[in-house]
Amino acid sequence: VARPLSDAATCLGVDLPAISIRHDATNPISLGFDGELPVLVVSTVLAERRSEDGLRFLAGRCLSLARPHALALALVPLDVLREALVGLADLPDPARFHCDPKRAKRRGRSLARELPRADRDHATSLVRAWIDNPSRSSMFDARARVYRAADRAGLVASRSLPIAIEISRQESGGRRDRAWFIKLLRFAASRAFASCL
Repeated sequence: VARPLSDAATCLGVDLPAISIRHDATNPISLGFDGELPVLVVSTVLAERRSEDGLRFLAGRCLSLARPHALALALVPLDVLREALVGLADLPDPARFHCDPKRAKRRGRSLARELPRADRDHATSLVRAWIDNPSRSSMFDARARVYRAADRAGLVASRSLPIAIEISRQESGGRRDRAWFIKLLRFAASRAFASCL
């Protein structure tokens, strides 16, 4: 199991985070936390059932999701994230954004406490500007972009389109439609992918 993880990190040019071996994990390789740091959670029992290409795909996808700008979109429920951002921006009428005002305020305060004091005002102004932008994409669309990028990273790490499609379909429980896979196919046929091989 260690070699595919190391291969994926090397291929993507990222450091391998800490690894937590969990026999009760529900996926061969998934993303989790140890305190505040992201870790790769590995089930050796489930990982032994996957090919090395399959393990590289899963590791590549998790390594992509562990990037700082992808982590919150990948792991935090969107309603919780929306309430935290609306609360951080301290906007009047949080219900306009489909948020419970009390929960938004509480989650916004929690988020503000976690931000370094020097960055708090800047982060708040960025969130306000993003929320006020009428042409902004939805958080649902942003999450979909993060997962598409993760599947592309998994494809680069595994170098196997059939494996990438098969595992992506299995992991999504069949919820990914044909359009999702067409974008992955386009990437697989691109010069960008060919340059990674």
